[in-house]
Amino acid sequence: MDISSLAKEGYLRAEPRRHGGSTDLLDFSASINPFGASKRVYKAIRDNLDLITKYPDPDANELKDAISNYLSIDKDNIIVGNGSNEIIHSFANIFIDKGDKVIIPAPTFYEYEFASDKNSAMIEFIDIDRLPVKDDGKVLFICNPNNPTGLLYKPSLMEEIIEEAYNRSMLVMVDECFIEFVDKPSDHSLIDYVDEYNNLIILRSFTKAFGLAGLRIGYAIASKELASIINKTKITWNTNALAQIAAIEALNDLEHIEKSKRIIKKEKMYLKRKIEKLGYHVYNSDVNFFLLRCDDSITLTNKLSKHGIAVRDCSNFTNMSDDHIRVAVRKHDDNRKLIEALGMIND
Repeated sequence: MDISSLAKEGYLRAEPRRHGGSTDLLDFSASINPFGASKRVYKAIRDNLDLITKYPDPDANELKDAISNYLSIDKDNIIVGNGSNEIIHSFANIFIDKGDKVIIPAPTFYEYEFASDKNSAMIEFIDIDRLPVKDDGKVLFICNPNNPTGLLYKPSLMEEIIEEAYNRSMLVMVDECFIEFVDKPSDHSLIDYVDEYNNLIILRSFTKAFGLAGLRIGYAIASKELASIINKTKITWNTNALAQIAAIEALNDLEHIEKSKRIIKKEKMYLKRKIEKLGYHVYNSDVNFFLLRCDDSITLTNKLSKHGIAVRDCSNFTNMSDDHIRVAVRKHDDNRKLIEALGMIND
């Protein structure tokens, strides 16, 4: 029996791609808050371990209440997912059909391409300088701040992008998963526009700034109509009880985020200055990671691994080649070890 003949074409063709993280090395590849989760999160998990024997709330109502309070948004606009990745794939599964044109400014996060490819989309990659999109299409994905560049798009450009897409009846997913790391996040977010533009969905995460990567919890904000479609078709019990509790408590300790941001900003300046002195070009960034230009990213990544350090080789990002690595900011002692390793490699 030919099992592959029974599978959807896109699911056979699409392939996952390696991301950062999941390493035993000193990990600069995963762009996560180096100070981890709030201590209050750990206590909340310990205090609620008995929940592992019970089904979680399938609608995550208490978490939606907390997100609603955090963003001053109606809870009917909220979608909660098993990490923001689940929402990307659910969105694609619902709205992308075979042959639909999907536009992706690149380089950017690979999961938009993966989710679209599984659904046999016709993907058009455009240079990030070509925004706003003047072409017709079914879906536009855009990451703001962008991964791997770490840069924000100007608010005026983002407004022009969604206005243009709306006029062309194009759905837009804006990934704001790193927005908590930027200065004045609310000035750069499009969340206030979801009721005005019902083609817009905003992706958020508890992985990055809140440090809950292992619990897989994320959310999105969209018009009530769009949110209802995704919510009623999601997998039942898609987020576990402890992840919901942890996310609620993380939102109750925003001082942890602000304190982390202050230190990360200082450490980023330190890292950038020291690495540039070693002869590398370090790009500006609005978040907790940055791109570093090198002669050969694969060779440099392998050499750093021999020093016990992992970085993100960017050669498998669409529209990038083997001359950049991505480096996340960590605590001072870790950052110093990276600088020492790069110095030894240069000698």
